[in-house]
Amino acid sequence: MDTHSEHKELLIVCNKGSITAFYCVLGFLGSITLGTFSLAFLAMNLPDTFSEAKFLTFSMLVFCSVWVTFLLTYHSTKGKVMVAVEIFSILAS
Repeated sequence: MDTHSEHKELLIVCNKGSITAFYCVLGFLGSITLGTFSLAFLAMNLPDTFSEAKFLTFSMLVFCSVWVTFLLTYHSTKGKVMVAVEIFSILAS
């Protein structure tokens, strides 16, 4: 039971998820993101036939910034707002 998130309300929270699995998935996504971003950044200087690398670098930079913002916001919110943060991060990325 969570009595600290909402005033004058009692929330029953189901903690079925594993914190270890959550951080393993986030680490996996982060490593894939950083790898893709670094490869796209290195491919920016290739000839014009690979001109999509500039757009890919920009999109990966936006993706990284959305997920860094998600991590900071996710750990500072509680209760009903946490679901909205998750949905917004998924849609923004």
